[in-house]
Amino acid sequence: MRIRTLATASVLLGVVAAACSREVAPPPASPPIAAAPVATPAPAATVSFAQAPGVDRSVIDERTPACSDFYQHACGAWLRNTPIPDDKAAWTRSFSVIDEQNKLLLKAILEDLSAAKTEGVAFGGEMASLYGACMDESAIDKRGLEPARALLARANTLTRANVAETLAALHGQGIPAFFALGPTPDAKDSAQMIGNLEQGGIGLPERDYYFDDDAKTKEVQAAYRAYLETLFALAGNKPAQAKKIAAEVYELEKRLAAPMMNKIDRRDPQKTTNKMDLAKVSELAPGFAWKTYLKAMKVSESVAINVSMVGYVKALPERLSSEPLPLVKHYLEARILTSMASQLAKPFDDAAFAYRQALTGQKTREIRWKRCVGLVNDSMGEALARPFIARTLGDGGKDAVQKLIVSIEASMEARLPALAWMDNETRAKAFDKVRAIVNKVVRPSKWRSYEGLALKAGDHFGNVLAAEAFENARQLSKVGKPVDREEWFMSPPDVNAYYDPQTNQMVFPAGILQPPFYAPGNAKSANLGAIGMVMGHELTHGFDDEGRQFDAKGNLTNWWTPACSKGFDERAECVVAQYNNYVPIDDLHINGKLTLGENLADLGGISLAYQAMMSDPEASRTGSAGFTPQQTFFYAYAQSWCTNQRPEMERLRVKTNPHSPAKFRVNGPLSNLPEFREAFACHAGEPMVREAACRVW
Repeated sequence: MRIRTLATASVLLGVVAAACSREVAPPPASPPIAAAPVATPAPAATVSFAQAPGVDRSVIDERTPACSDFYQHACGAWLRNTPIPDDKAAWTRSFSVIDEQNKLLLKAILEDLSAAKTEGVAFGGEMASLYGACMDESAIDKRGLEPARALLARANTLTRANVAETLAALHGQGIPAFFALGPTPDAKDSAQMIGNLEQGGIGLPERDYYFDDDAKTKEVQAAYRAYLETLFALAGNKPAQAKKIAAEVYELEKRLAAPMMNKIDRRDPQKTTNKMDLAKVSELAPGFAWKTYLKAMKVSESVAINVSMVGYVKALPERLSSEPLPLVKHYLEARILTSMASQLAKPFDDAAFAYRQALTGQKTREIRWKRCVGLVNDSMGEALARPFIARTLGDGGKDAVQKLIVSIEASMEARLPALAWMDNETRAKAFDKVRAIVNKVVRPSKWRSYEGLALKAGDHFGNVLAAEAFENARQLSKVGKPVDREEWFMSPPDVNAYYDPQTNQMVFPAGILQPPFYAPGNAKSANLGAIGMVMGHELTHGFDDEGRQFDAKGNLTNWWTPACSKGFDERAECVVAQYNNYVPIDDLHINGKLTLGENLADLGGISLAYQAMMSDPEASRTGSAGFTPQQTFFYAYAQSWCTNQRPEMERLRVKTNPHSPAKFRVNGPLSNLPEFREAFACHAGEPMVREAACRVW
């Protein structure tokens, strides 16, 4: 989501209570599981998108003991036998398969609309225009660079006197350059929306990519410079000149990146909350016409502004004034071309994909219809979602899912009294926060309107710009108004979920409420292991290292006593140290501080869901696929995370993503849980039994 200051905590990309150990008999022996033969990977076209069951014995690797490496044990046969489709950088048994199925359904909907079957479908004509123009590759190729010429010309009107107007014109059409302005809830008054200034405008994944000097990062740097060079050549510069311009733009971006806040500090809301009025912003960063810029963006100069990254904004005027004007123009051209290359003719699209390959290892670009489905979902998601919901869960699926969420929340309430490190004063406020959480399931209570979005048949580039401008105007129109607590920040077909600390809400779109995460016919123990863990994960985000700093109303305030905060921090450091020791690829360690929030959420999520399962008479007595209910629960959890990914993508995620790789999202939390050890009769000293277990909630 493009505009929020605090990243909403999503399952892509819990809290652990001190559960009492108990003596139990070893689980009954299960029928032996045949080890699946190693198969030759099939071509991408043969990958099956059939809905996976919650627990599947055929994907288990019997040769790897459960207590040695549960991820490999639960997923090993699937990992060996499942190729990564050529058009993907990673492939999971859950997210990827569901996403492909959802796209097929969305494609069918859009093809119906394109065949003029728009009667009764809100904004059906607009969606048909957007999809149809995107699908017309020959028309896109014929136009070459022409659609972008107006934007490039606007960048070249830049003078020292009109910098603010020029940036506003580009920002208003979704072109990132130098910084970004959007709305955010006031951190100290979550009922009110204010403006938010963010750092931005670089082409590498994040700031550290400009300064890390290991061999793999240098390859990515070289690929990005080559990408810039290709784009400038395609834009009409001679090869030598394109190479020179690309090198200069790269160095300018490196200078921009130097004062940027790093990825660890960006996770700290205390560091990213700096509310001020326009006069203070102008005092912080003099020399830029902030008043002119706000007027051009149609934002009142009287509204408060949060400066998320003070150091960067403070350094910005010097960059804007000291860099040679021709270089700044080239930088703006680079921002336009890199932002829109995939929407231009094939040579530009090819250049964008070559850079993507260097980052992710993806072999081929997605087939055109998938990209166009994605465009409509990104641009008009709540219009496309209406027929999608009608053809999938429908509104009738909400009640059963809501009951699962309530059972997870009951687990959290049940364990709060047992936390010896939490004092009564803080505990009472924790109860308040859990009970105040708002749960949103399947779809928004009110659909977003796309009135005023002007789209044209046959004008793909223009439609993309129009959709960007429409959404940017919608976002900025929120500034100075009350927070809309009914708004969703994901499209209902998305295979994801999130917790928003500033509204204290959890959202579970229809897209994720499908097998293997959830199915009404699954054993309840399997549903709780898969989607129940997701629910517990999102709930725990309200109490992770970031979320715990917000109260029941979503305000950034210290509601913890010093002793209680100390107890939390000591336990969180255990998790940091645990994940710092994991090495997913080559010599690249997981960054325990970057991934702390997600690791805490995984740890708490599985623990809360397990408690809910054991508290449910039906779930705690019924297993699946010949396993005990407890084993079923853990298999369903692990098998929903089975993932193959290309080495390039794994490196990218480890360096930039706050989520740990799939293997460690399974083995990391489970190795801390006595419940897992009991379910599989693991013994001290085995890899899945941590001697000094980490426990928070």
